[in-house]
Amino acid sequence: MSHDDEIFLAVVGPESAMKDIEKISIAGVEIDPPQPMDAMVDAVDAPLGPDQIQLILMHATVVLKFGVAAAQFGLVTAQFAGELKKLLTQTEAHEKPRIVIVDAKTSAPVMEITEDTDAEKAGEAIKNATRT
Repeated sequence: MSHDDEIFLAVVGPESAMKDIEKISIAGVEIDPPQPMDAMVDAVDAPLGPDQIQLILMHATVVLKFGVAAAQFGLVTAQFAGELKKLLTQTEAHEKPRIVIVDAKTSAPVMEITEDTDAEKAGEAIKNATRT
């Protein structure tokens, strides 16, 4: 498999949604463990009071691996988008939660997943944004 058969994405979202991203099991999708956006912050050095608690963002690198069949890639991206949407149901955010997907190589925005996202349309958007 060549690197042309792999797409690297960065997925960013609230900790409550991202904590289970590794549990997504889709053939052709590899997900690295989620990491805090600012891994250098040490909770011991920065105690937070109840009025200072902020939404903690996590990110994970995702590799979409597929053959040359465009139909297979479209199915994988739609299924992946649907699984990300399911993660949002676990979030504790007070505002409308979202997961942002960017191209991990260029940092170009790919799309946002919200509770209102249509998985098929999201899969198509990922496919269109990542395939040249």
